[in-house]
Amino acid sequence: SISNRRANPMLTAAIASEAYKLRRNLTALFWGFCAVPLGNLLFNLGLSTWLASHNSGVGLSMRISAGLAARPALGSLILHAFTDSGSFFLLIFYLAGAAMLFAGEYRWETWRLLVPRNSRFNLLAAKFAVYALATAASILALGVAAVIAAFYDGFLTGIMPVAPGASFPLQALSVFLASWAELLLMGALVALLAVATRAVTGPLLAAIFFSV
Repeated sequence: SISNRRANPMLTAAIASEAYKLRRNLTALFWGFCAVPLGNLLFNLGLSTWLASHNSGVGLSMRISAGLAARPALGSLILHAFTDSGSFFLLIFYLAGAAMLFAGEYRWETWRLLVPRNSRFNLLAAKFAVYALATAASILALGVAAVIAAFYDGFLTGIMPVAPGASFPLQALSVFLASWAELLLMGALVALLAVATRAVTGPLLAAIFFSV
C-alpha cells in the first residue's frame, strides 16, 4: 500500500520533468510538434494572399454579387485540418518528435542518471504522456490555424465562411480522437523500437516505412 501511494507522485514528478525537458529542447519541441500547424497556417495565408493579389477585384465583386462564389464551410475546414496530422509528409515531423523523446536518453547517455531516481516504467510512461499531450495540442493547433486562415481568406475576398452546424462538436471530437489515436499508435511504435535499438534514426526510419 505504501508503494502504491508513492507511485502516483513519482509518475507525476516524471511527467513534470519530461514536460520541462521538452520545453527546454526547442529543436524537438518546434520540429516535432509546432512546425506542422505553423507551416500549415503560413502556407494557407500565403496561398490566400497570392490568389487575392492575382484576381481581379471587379471580377471578384461580380461573382460575389451574382452568388456564384460559394461560402466555405468552417466546420469542414476544421475537420480536414484535424486529419492533416495523418498525412505521410506531416506525420514524419511527429515521428521525429517521438524519436527524440524516447531515444534521446540513449543518445545523450543520461538513462544512468534517471533510473536511480525513478522506475523505468514511470520514466517511459511519462515520456508517452508528454508525447500524447504534445500531439493533442498540435492537432488542436491545426484546427485553430484553419479558422485563422478561413477568416483571413474571407477578409481578402469578402466571402466569410459558414458557421458550423449543431452536429459539429460531435464530429470534431470523433475526427480529433481518430487523428490522435493514429499519432499515439505511431508514437508507441517509435517508443518500442527506440527502447529495443537505443537509437534515434533507426526507429524513425522503421516507423516511416510502417506508415507507408
